[in-house]
Amino acid sequence: MGGQSFTFVKHVQGIDGKTSVDDSTVEWWELRNAAGSALYRRQYPVGFEGGTFVDTENVDVRELKTSLGQGILVQGGELPSEPNGGWWIQVFGLVNGKLTPLSGALRTDGAFLGEQVESYQPSTTFHGQQAPAVSHDVLKFRVWTGNVSIIYGVMIDWLQGRVRPEWTCMTVQRQPAACHYQIEADPIREKEMTFVRLFPEPDNGFTPKHVVVKPDSKIDYIEAEAFVSWSVDQDNINFGVSDPGKVWIHVKIDGQDGWISGEEDFDAVGLPQSG
Repeated sequence: MGGQSFTFVKHVQGIDGKTSVDDSTVEWWELRNAAGSALYRRQYPVGFEGGTFVDTENVDVRELKTSLGQGILVQGGELPSEPNGGWWIQVFGLVNGKLTPLSGALRTDGAFLGEQVESYQPSTTFHGQQAPAVSHDVLKFRVWTGNVSIIYGVMIDWLQGRVRPEWTCMTVQRQPAACHYQIEADPIREKEMTFVRLFPEPDNGFTPKHVVVKPDSKIDYIEAEAFVSWSVDQDNINFGVSDPGKVWIHVKIDGQDGWISGEEDFDAVGLPQSG
């Protein structure tokens, strides 16, 4: 990258005579420069009990394929782990010619979907001219809310050498607000007629319509509104839906458009809580 060579090295401990993936674990890994000096190192405790490892760590690396910068993506997985958990990714990039960690290990309840370029058009104009479109590199994640998955973006800020949430939403009073996210839903529809409270906005202060949901009703799952927490420590960045009980889902039921919230209404449209 950038005319420089880097080497990824990992030290793996294994159990003699066994070939299962569960019978080996990464004890440490390093990124080294062309001279062989370690630029970054991460080490993990190794526990052995009852003829096997207490837990295992697997780590791999690949080029980070972006449009606006050059980087390396380190990916790891831990076993045993919770469903949708145990994996992580860490981003490294060239900043002022030096290979630099742009993040700690990024973790969430979901899956890493890959990197892509996002563009948006600013709404403001300058001297009557439309501002040019803005592009940035984004890491995409599928994040579980308890009922659906939201598609969450983490932006790579190459100039400042860090990553941050793609969107930060605020109220008109400049207070933190929930954002709207694309969703992926895997509905399990009931065979009985029921109803939902369909709100015109994601706010309990509005008066809802009571809409009948029939077994053959056509339901479109459009988007979700949710608060996503973002916490950083020395080695990790953890993010996820901070309060599943405050998630709203935008649906269209037999052509009637609105928002629902709460487990009773989620169940009625085939989105029971799980995980």
